Amino acid sequence: MQESVIYQDILQKGEERGKKQEALQLIMRQLTHRFAVIEPKIEQQIRTLSIAQLEE
Repeated sequence: MQESVIYQDILQKGEERGKKQEALQLIMRQLTHRFAVIEPKIEQQIRTLSIAQLEE
């Protein structure tokens, strides 16, 4: 089962979600530390960014 293409795809998507979640947490912590309060509209825009955009 671990060699299955579907299994590998699910595993990869899970890893990508984890990476994005970690990046989001780091960025939101930094922004909160710098600006104290982040408007919900801005936070929502940040949450829609891709991993590459978050890293930039």
